[in-house]
Amino acid sequence: MALIGLRIEGFGAGSTTGIAVTNTAARVLVRGCDFTGLSIGINVTGGIVDLINNNIVSNTLGVRAQGPGLDQDFNAPGPGMVQQPTTSLVRLDGGNVARNATAFEMQDPGLAVSTANYRQNGGNNAQNIFLRTFNGPLTANIVGNNRFVNVLGNGEFNGFTSPNGVIGTYSSQSTNNNLPFNLFPQDP
Repeated sequence: MALIGLRIEGFGAGSTTGIAVTNTAARVLVRGCDFTGLSIGINVTGGIVDLINNNIVSNTLGVRAQGPGLDQDFNAPGPGMVQQPTTSLVRLDGGNVARNATAFEMQDPGLAVSTANYRQNGGNNAQNIFLRTFNGPLTANIVGNNRFVNVLGNGEFNGFTSPNGVIGTYSSQSTNNNLPFNLFPQDP
């Protein structure tokens, strides 16, 4: 599914969400859209979402991903262990994330399970939001947010809040510092 060129305005009303993606099988491209004055600009509780050249400005929360991201330690699940399932993955390339109370929020980015077949407390499965870089710097303009990222719930950095934050990066649509294989076979 592709959403292109939309303007979604919450006018400061409470309990407003610009786009909510909830299906773990969903692949959604959001390109050239504006999200302003919302409680939550983009809320992903399942699926893979590419955010390309959007304006996510003046919201209470810019982008939220809820649920385990892709296991970042791809080579080391260990003997008898299996990869943790991916529920939510958000990738941001270009655009503006500005003047939000909080730019990004990762809820339960790691899976806490008590079986011996998974890493405990989501240890290496700690991010479900990734920002694109190009030859070093980020491609997005991320400025003027009161807080850069909140990380809540299960995961390696749970309870972490910071103006600078811990968030994943990738260097192209087909390679990623933390993703060892191609989730997105071609640039949208």
